[in-house]
Amino acid sequence: MTANQPAYVVLLLAHASAALIGFGSVALSGYYANRLGAAGEEAEHFFSAKRTVSRSMVWVTGLLGLALLVLNHRSARLAGYPWLRIVVVDYVLAAAFVAMAIWPLEARIREALASGGEGLPKAQAAAASLVRRSLVSDLALVIAAVLMVTQPGR
Repeated sequence: MTANQPAYVVLLLAHASAALIGFGSVALSGYYANRLGAAGEEAEHFFSAKRTVSRSMVWVTGLLGLALLVLNHRSARLAGYPWLRIVVVDYVLAAAFVAMAIWPLEARIREALASGGEGLPKAQAAAASLVRRSLVSDLALVIAAVLMVTQPGR
């Protein structure tokens, strides 16, 4: 399959969409964590949802990326490009980081907010850490996107 075939383009768009939904949700998590306790209930509403679809999109991103590599008839040659290896390592590290360092904080915030007003200080403490951690995930997404678009050395 080549990059000019419609099926490849659809798969590529699905891959990019999954990344935006999955890792975009992590970025929004950092945004709302920063607003936790501010006027309004947007942040509390955001953390009350489990967002299982957006979480699964983090894993779907990798699966679709792998499918793109396998289906690309030049994948053996593409594997020799350093930018591609960097993107794969970037994704693996980012997905593991999100699963181990961000999602548990989201759960902690959700549980603290569910316990009522006395849980707000605990939620805000976890939110402060979540803001910093989401920036790491955001940086990983930007690095991967820039490398995939520019494909240096190609």
